[in-house]
Amino acid sequence: MKKLLFSVGFVLVIFGCGGDDADMPCLFCTYCGSRAYDAEKEFCFGSTLYSCGGRGYDPSTNFCSGSTIYSKCGGSDYDPSTNFCSGGMLYSCGGRGYDPSTNFCSSGMLYSCGGRGYDPLTHFCSGGTIYLKCEGSVVYTPGAEACCGSNKYTLATQICENNIVKTQCGSGWYNTITHFCYNNNAVEKCGTRTEIFNPALYECRDVTKIYLKTPIDYEGESYEAVLIGTQTWLARNLNYDVPNNVTDVCYDNNPDNCVTYGRLYNWATAMALPSDCNNSTCSSQIQSKHRGICPEGWHIPSNADWDRLYSSVSDKNTAGKHLKAASGWNSGCNGTDLFGFSALPGGETFSEVGFYGVGGSGLWHSASEDRNNDRDGSNYSCNMFCESEYAGCFSNFYKSAFISVRCLQD
Repeated sequence: MKKLLFSVGFVLVIFGCGGDDADMPCLFCTYCGSRAYDAEKEFCFGSTLYSCGGRGYDPSTNFCSGSTIYSKCGGSDYDPSTNFCSGGMLYSCGGRGYDPSTNFCSSGMLYSCGGRGYDPLTHFCSGGTIYLKCEGSVVYTPGAEACCGSNKYTLATQICENNIVKTQCGSGWYNTITHFCYNNNAVEKCGTRTEIFNPALYECRDVTKIYLKTPIDYEGESYEAVLIGTQTWLARNLNYDVPNNVTDVCYDNNPDNCVTYGRLYNWATAMALPSDCNNSTCSSQIQSKHRGICPEGWHIPSNADWDRLYSSVSDKNTAGKHLKAASGWNSGCNGTDLFGFSALPGGETFSEVGFYGVGGSGLWHSASEDRNNDRDGSNYSCNMFCESEYAGCFSNFYKSAFISVRCLQD
């Protein structure tokens, strides 16, 4: 009986580790300070127990976040939800951690290509391969294109010589930046202009202006003409004195103003239509390219024609700046006359007001009637004003008002 009691007591001593009986001795327990613990689930460091997700960890080399054990980064804890540790350094991009061996961070975005990171400012990814941009800025299509200095070129149709892209024209090659191909001949561009033109008909002057080589002679006047986009415009306002007609005038009835600004016409006169068209709709008499009082082969521009001009120059918001003449406007209102259009502020006149606006406003007739207005005697005027870079066509304009005419080649 004594032997049996001794055996039971011995078993209790052996298996009493971590039990509730503090007085019960334990021969094989692990202690942290005075407390027994399970070494598989906890770790003792400095008499303190550390556990994370049911496992012990060494706080000198690891830390717990959530229920996961992480190695410290450079000896410090960190937030693994927003950082990634590599080589003792923390990496975060746009609020999340990333592996720098497979990703690259730029402006809060991660970039990876074929399992490797790349800098999108200087490189690009194509088909899982990282390529260097042409001089760090231009992306090309590998296999179909290649770099030529800071530009790219098409392998099938172009060549690169001394970092200059050249395209075949006839039997030779030409620099696409400075020339264009016309009828198998390389023609020098007009400065920064991109238009393709017939060099037998047009020539470049003043670096950026493309003029017809032969001026247009019409009713005793000679008119230069300029190419802008795909359109050819007279380079000054029409100054044609309509025979036996008092509906075209010089501003302030001063002939010198006709020399400077051209004549002013009401709409019916400009369109060479009956005078009652100023007070009623005459849409059935308007041709798609309506000559009016323009030279043969030229016409009064429609709203669509004017809009095409504005878009060829830039847009309506800034077209006035480039189309206005470099002189002839009131102080502070001149333009750059970049294309040679040389728009001048000829002003206007109509019976209720008289002459006004010369030097500060340029208004030109449009062949388009204003059909959205209840007043039949209205059309559009296409305008530029002092101290504004805007150019555009405005509705509800009186046909009976006298304004300028600018002709467009058919």
